[in-house]
Amino acid sequence: MRIDDETRPASRDWDEASHAVSSAYFAHRLRPAAHTDASHMTVSGVQFDGVRIARIGWGALVDVETEHRGGVAVNVPLSGSLHSVIGREDLLSTPHSATVYPADTPVLIRQWSPTCNILGVRFDRDFLVRQVARVAGGSRKLPNRIHLDTPAGKAWFQLVAALHRQPALPASAQTQLAGAIADSFVLALLPDESPTPAAPGIVRRVVDRIEAAPELPWTAGDMAAMAGVSVRRLQEGFRSYLGESPREHLVRVRLSRAHADLLDARGTVAEVAAAWGFGHLGRFASDYRRAYGEKPSDTLRGS
Repeated sequence: MRIDDETRPASRDWDEASHAVSSAYFAHRLRPAAHTDASHMTVSGVQFDGVRIARIGWGALVDVETEHRGGVAVNVPLSGSLHSVIGREDLLSTPHSATVYPADTPVLIRQWSPTCNILGVRFDRDFLVRQVARVAGGSRKLPNRIHLDTPAGKAWFQLVAALHRQPALPASAQTQLAGAIADSFVLALLPDESPTPAAPGIVRRVVDRIEAAPELPWTAGDMAAMAGVSVRRLQEGFRSYLGESPREHLVRVRLSRAHADLLDARGTVAEVAAAWGFGHLGRFASDYRRAYGEKPSDTLRGS
């Protein structure tokens, strides 16, 4: 659901600004520089099941103290940099390399500049623990940095940035998108250990389940749990035997079903997309055009 559209406090009061950020992201203690006010602060956010995405800019020089209670945070500066102290470690976040903050751990973010806006991602702690186990095949210690200039890092951040402005969605789509955000985060964050690919029979079983019900809110973790293997093993199996990832196969099957419905005029573009599990209409239109060389609306008009 939408937490808030981009807002500025109705007053210049720092307490009001701090409350707005706490509601959208994490509770914290704010120390603004002397002789400043909150008139240039902005915050906006969206919430899925187990995941929050918030864009925050204080518009003034501030220090922030927090423990990130109950959740793991990732702060990605959209410009400039962010200096954080976690225990004895000094960490610098940039648009290319973001800090991963552990849950329930004291953090000081020093001299957050007026021009530094972030896109922050909050994962509920227990939700992320479950997703790590499903993706990596067991519990893993998370590094304190995610590199956003790698293919996996870029793909994760592009997904987060696209979903930040996502309008309200049904519960099933929220669950699917939360899983997609978490799965792609874990794949980008944890090193690839070159797992043994899943056997062809396991891949076939997942393919059969996908093709029987592609409209379900499948995530990579769901597919791996159903197959009894880690996400990485399942991905390697799909690439070895089908030449595509589980997610790519799922999208291809959904697109073929949507294409058939549009040819038969079985609803509007939005209705057809939703019926086959596409939670983001813009991404559906982009994928459809790439697959069929025309817009979904063109197919519908020609039916």
